[in-house]
Amino acid sequence: MPAGWGCILERSGWTTCGKSSPSRATSSLWRVSPWGILRRRRNPGPVTGKSTFTGTGGEVRWEFLLACDLDDTLLSGDGVLPEEDLRLLRRAVRCGILPVVASGRPFASVRRVVEAFWPDVSLPFIAFNGALVGLSGTGTVLFSRRVPRVDACRFLEWAERHGLFAQTYDEEYFYVPSEDDRAERYARNVGIPYRVVGPLSRFLSFDPPKVLLHDDPIRLEEHYPEALRLFGDRLSLFFSKPQYLEVVHPEVDKGMALAWVAERYGVPRARVVAMGDSGNDVEMVRWAGTGVAVANARQEVKEVASVVTGAPGGEGALREVFERCFPECLSRP
Repeated sequence: MPAGWGCILERSGWTTCGKSSPSRATSSLWRVSPWGILRRRRNPGPVTGKSTFTGTGGEVRWEFLLACDLDDTLLSGDGVLPEEDLRLLRRAVRCGILPVVASGRPFASVRRVVEAFWPDVSLPFIAFNGALVGLSGTGTVLFSRRVPRVDACRFLEWAERHGLFAQTYDEEYFYVPSEDDRAERYARNVGIPYRVVGPLSRFLSFDPPKVLLHDDPIRLEEHYPEALRLFGDRLSLFFSKPQYLEVVHPEVDKGMALAWVAERYGVPRARVVAMGDSGNDVEMVRWAGTGVAVANARQEVKEVASVVTGAPGGEGALREVFERCFPECLSRP
């Protein structure tokens, strides 16, 4: 292994990371549009492959894996990816680093973002907080672990009794009980369409990847203890944002999905770096050989991370990771 990559195995190399002054990429920004597609696209070069890719030096195996949450980790709070960060992400592929976007966003939303970032290579991605793993380019579902319909319906019936606004999903759409400004905002944010279907507990005829309660944070906090008491033995319930209470299969989290991807692509755990900011990133950051909490991360993420960056997500954090873990890649074209 090249000497410059040792920080993945030696966590001591990160001890001063939080005190550094990372460079900020401010000259040009890439904004993710409401439909998850970059407004501008550039060709990063002819790279292809699944467990390997073909570059100028021939076929190269994935030597490392870099898993990144999307919102507030790769992207800044206003949904911007610096141009320098996009160049780093594309250069990673040519360096034998497998980039994996791991998000709570719906499958179709994550797929569109990944295909915009890397239009010429087929890459795995994690959606619905680990419930589904997909492949860009084809949209193939590589792995799924869904909420049993009967459990989802019982939870939805409970939410309906309390007047909590819920939504559920398949690979292409999300479904809501009625027209609502929250559904409109969510559709704009994640870039997928929705369908109004009436009471979700009656509509649901399949095992969904997740259920989401999208409501006032105070109301959700008030009802959360009861939800845990009634459903905590059958479902995993957690907040990804104050207004989002996520409900997935009890064995689903980003860490589980990341472990599955790493094994499939032959990357040892010690060579996996994972970046995150929110509560749904905790297991992924904990599992990785090097877990990274960005400066704007919640405290529970920082507590399990190997390092906390000096810069927030979308404002220099990714550059810090490359400087510390992948310095040789910075000199690659």
